[in-house]
Amino acid sequence: MYHQDLNEDTVLQANESFIKAMCDKYGKGLLWDDCFIVACEGFLYAMRTYNKAYHRFHLYSEACIKYYLEQEKRYYNRLRIIESRLSLDQQISANDGEKTIGDIFFASSDDTSECVLFMDSLQRLPAEKQMVAVMFAQGYTAQEIVSKLHIPNRRLQRIIEDLRDYYSSYYELAS
Repeated sequence: MYHQDLNEDTVLQANESFIKAMCDKYGKGLLWDDCFIVACEGFLYAMRTYNKAYHRFHLYSEACIKYYLEQEKRYYNRLRIIESRLSLDQQISANDGEKTIGDIFFASSDDTSECVLFMDSLQRLPAEKQMVAVMFAQGYTAQEIVSKLHIPNRRLQRIIEDLRDYYSSYYELAS
């Protein structure tokens, strides 16, 4: 292989077994396809930012892949928490028998249309904004959200402003 034939695709193909090994090592808890794609992104980042002062490339790329996979796991786990809290098939408690959140949600007559609009609009938001909206709906304070999501106060304020704008425009379109 000559130097002019090298590009990111060929380097990824040449290091595919290494990337898969990193997926096996650090990607537990993620879907295999997602894990491999994220690991490739981490490898590409390592390839683009490598400096000989870091010593061996594979040690540096392993650290980058591990970082990317851990970030993806955090994001994936946050999404799973949101989805589990929003599941309408979830039972309310063991004492209620077969009643689910969905049964009560759709049986209630007051403000049902607003709840449906809220749930529909929530699905269209990015994950971080979904989490903030759900936490506000559950009664969390701004300080609790900042501490639980580990985001700066200024970022939370921007998200809140975006949510206000988004919901006002969404409700205008829906009505």
